[in-house]
Amino acid sequence: MAVVLDLFNREVVGWSIKPRMTADLVTEALTMAWFRRRPAHGALHHSDRGSRSRRHSSLGFVSPAQFMQGWLKAQQTKESVA
Repeated sequence: MAVVLDLFNREVVGWSIKPRMTADLVTEALTMAWFRRRPAHGALHHSDRGSRSRRHSSLGFVSPAQFMQGWLKAQQTKESVA
């Protein structure tokens, strides 16, 4: 199971359930969230860094959707402070 949460109001905005964990599982959950919410440019995507969320297919989906990877933004913030 893959779930996408709106952390502002803790609402589930996308999900996918399959018998096996595949990269498509994550992509389908992100697609559902995208079509349900149409997030503004610069919306933040933060994954739990699981193996499925690091695959190129899910990262390729995220970039055109104008999401920013949360862990990349956090890394940039750490570097600018140091």
